[in-house]
Amino acid sequence: MDSRGPEPYTRVLPSAALSLFGAAIVVFANLYAPQPLLPIFRQTFHQSEPAVSLIISVAVLGIAVGSILAGPLSDRIGRKNVMTASTFLLAFPTVGAACAHSLFWFLVARALTGLLIPGVIAVVIAYVSEEYQRPATSLLMGLYVSSTVAGGLVGRLAAGVMTAVWGWRTAFFVIGGAAIVASAVLKLWLPPSRRFHPRSSWFTAIVGLKRSFADPALVSLGFLGFTYFFAFISSFTYES
Repeated sequence: MDSRGPEPYTRVLPSAALSLFGAAIVVFANLYAPQPLLPIFRQTFHQSEPAVSLIISVAVLGIAVGSILAGPLSDRIGRKNVMTASTFLLAFPTVGAACAHSLFWFLVARALTGLLIPGVIAVVIAYVSEEYQRPATSLLMGLYVSSTVAGGLVGRLAAGVMTAVWGWRTAFFVIGGAAIVASAVLKLWLPPSRRFHPRSSWFTAIVGLKRSFADPALVSLGFLGFTYFFAFISSFTYES
């Protein structure tokens, strides 16, 4: 424990848990919402199956790139700030996707969505580990992992049901609105960072990222995550 700063939180307020849980659900719902709708997008945009499957691929590629950027950004301006801003900004490409009338612009919107998602999913771990101590950290990380599963389920089910009733564009409008609500809840309910110490410059933040790539253990874990997620996403991407 760092004695030079404020003591970490030892208990989890229900409002804090709900804010993180809700933000994670919205983020993962946004990521997985297009999956049950791929046949509809094929008909709407008059494209082939491989072309439509890029809707999932570009979002995942955006997550890969955004995850590299989210770390230094949160080191510089703060964990809560990045999570709140990313959740709020996520609404814009989601609404943009709802307004798209070609596959190209839909893919652009999904790529931007992927870039913003790590602002939550990659930063929440750093926030929890800095601001809380056990058993609070274990509770919050357990809630976070469960929210990733719940978000994927909610995203697929909600998108499918709303599309059947109102159409896929309305479904994306609703999901975009949910991102704005989730960002407001994060802003109001998530406790402020007390133990965060910002990097003195963007250079030092980027140097810290460079050290991570020089760590064989971290690189190995990253490779494992790559292979597991590759297998997971490929099995869900498209089934004609």
